[in-house]
Amino acid sequence: MQGTTEVKDDEWLICVRRNAERFPTELLEESTLTEMQAVRRQAVK
Repeated sequence: MQGTTEVKDDEWLICVRRNAERFPTELLEESTLTEMQAVRRQAVK
């Protein structure tokens, strides 16, 4: 088992904010779970 790394709260918040800026808060396309599963199945084949 690997050891854990100590991260200070302020370092953690900086990382969280940095990642939050990189990712959208809204999905560009809306689709149902069934549609997403179908696309995934096609990609796996």
